[in-house]
Amino acid sequence: MSTAAPTVDPAVPNKGSAWMLASIWFEPARVFEQVARTPRWWIPLAIVTLAAMGYLAMFTSHVGWETFMRHELESNSRLESITPEQREQVLATQLKFAPIMSFIGVPVGIATTAVVIAAVLMVVFKYLLDAPCGFAQALGVASWSMLPGLLNTCAALLVMMMLPATEFDLKNPVGTNLGYYLGPDSAAWLKSMLSSIDFFSLWTIFLLATGMSVITRKSWGSSLGAILVPWGLYVVVKTAFAAVFG
Repeated sequence: MSTAAPTVDPAVPNKGSAWMLASIWFEPARVFEQVARTPRWWIPLAIVTLAAMGYLAMFTSHVGWETFMRHELESNSRLESITPEQREQVLATQLKFAPIMSFIGVPVGIATTAVVIAAVLMVVFKYLLDAPCGFAQALGVASWSMLPGLLNTCAALLVMMMLPATEFDLKNPVGTNLGYYLGPDSAAWLKSMLSSIDFFSLWTIFLLATGMSVITRKSWGSSLGAILVPWGLYVVVKTAFAAVFG
């Protein structure tokens, strides 16, 4: 197995972080050439995290956790048999912990997601495809590929402002995925599977393939195929989980 380090093209000029943030939308391959040189993974992670925290703050003030939790309890068929008093007790308990856990869970979840994606990229490319790839570079590719989520967050904020609080769906706020258009009585597994076919998820996959192609010098097509396999497994597991527990 090859242990060679990823190579950096000395002919590629060094660019700043501001240029990378502006260019990731239009010239992602050139941005990932910079990631190969200096990953700077903390920059996109910090931006995505701050945007998500701001989104949660807006949700808390505009919609409110009680409105969301009450709707979730009323739509949960497993709780139909409990009395109204018991329902209020469950709601009160959830309201004590849900806001706090959400504000803690968002930054932890974003960082964990980036690390897990980077680890998967390392396993697939370095250890299965024998392609040179450092963990910092894989983390850089994963982190910079998460930036399209900013547009998703902005779209969700717009929907939040336009809809009445009782109609806003925190779990799937924007119609950029097929699961959004299913009715409330649709099977949980089907909604989970179709929700995975999302415009921003596909954009992220495109960026991951572009980044790993640049880092490892593999073709874009082979990089895309290597990424689609673990993504497909993730969708299968998520769909199966929804079928069992949904």
